[in-house]
Amino acid sequence: IYYLQITGKYKPLAQAAPAQDVSVEDEPVQAAAQATSPVVRTLAVGMDAADYTETVTCDYTPVYIDDSFGGYCFVIDGEAWLSADAFAEMLGLESAAVTDGDTQTVTVDGADITATYGAVSYTANGRCFYAPDGVYALDGEVVLPLADLEKIFGVTAVLSEDHTSLRVDASEQALLESGESYYGARDVYWLSHIINAEAGNQPMDGQIAVGNVVLNRVADERFPNSVKEVVFDRRGGVAQFSPTADGRISLTPDEDAELAAKLAFEGYDPVGESLYFINPSACNASWFNSRLTYTATIGDHVFYA
Repeated sequence: IYYLQITGKYKPLAQAAPAQDVSVEDEPVQAAAQATSPVVRTLAVGMDAADYTETVTCDYTPVYIDDSFGGYCFVIDGEAWLSADAFAEMLGLESAAVTDGDTQTVTVDGADITATYGAVSYTANGRCFYAPDGVYALDGEVVLPLADLEKIFGVTAVLSEDHTSLRVDASEQALLESGESYYGARDVYWLSHIINAEAGNQPMDGQIAVGNVVLNRVADERFPNSVKEVVFDRRGGVAQFSPTADGRISLTPDEDAELAAKLAFEGYDPVGESLYFINPSACNASWFNSRLTYTATIGDHVFYA
């Protein structure tokens, strides 16, 4: 049995035996030994335990790696969360964590996973991940959602419906491809330029959505098959994106536009199969409303498929 110190570290109530592998047959015994009903944990508003001001009720759930007991995760509103270094240890990987103010960097096999409390994104091996509600910490450590950890470490996981176990299949475990090789520099260049020109004053979701429209067109046989060609497409003699006609495409993208471009490449997609968007305050929407399917409104833009 374990208790939670205000300092944010787990300590045994008494001298406990080291964690041992637990077979499928022994799982009920292990599960019965743990408190699986919701317990109150402290949710940090900063990396310093003295700054904790909010609490959250969550399940403290056993994690099994290839049917062997590995440790525990937090389950909040049906979603599992773990720190990157704790998950790496469960997978048998060496890791080192360094905290600098509100930023925590975990290094695994030479790759850095860096997250800053409150930020809307973080990086893992140079790849970008979206945290629209802000990165947060539990027990003084930055925690990441299970879905992201699956992608980062190349594993699959299933949380039981009653939250009494999280089972991880690590048979094909592999750290995700680096951002340096995954992102095409030319594609990011043009996608970030059109995002900046069309939606630089919009919320992050709106910027990602513009990127989605471009990538959806690249994937659609009715449009050109590269980011640059889509951006500069002039079907019917008309620029499909006005910034290519008025020169705004040449403006230097800011960090948010570059982030939005990479997040779009990562698959973050708030507008589904949308192929068009307009600003109805600057454009007559009647043609779009009569011929296309409305998908979403984000910021100043309305999106259509």
